[in-house]
Amino acid sequence: MALIMPVMVISTVTILVMVPFYIDGLSYPLDWFIKAMVATLKGMSEVNAAFLGIGIGVLAALDMGEPCSKAATAFTKCGSMICH
Repeated sequence: MALIMPVMVISTVTILVMVPFYIDGLSYPLDWFIKAMVATLKGMSEVNAAFLGIGIGVLAALDMGEPCSKAATAFTKCGSMICH
């Protein structure tokens, strides 16, 4: 039992405790944030959208998986929500 305690038991208990927090605690603020980003992106003119696209491309090229690249991915996903 001592050998599987860190791998199975602690991991399972942690998941059972944290999943409700993530679902209830984070889904509503993130939903509000995504809707606000979509509304902002819909209100942009074509020139501003082009500048945003250039900025996203530069961030993705320079950052290679770090926080700025993750933020650029979030804006890209919101942009794709507008098209659908």
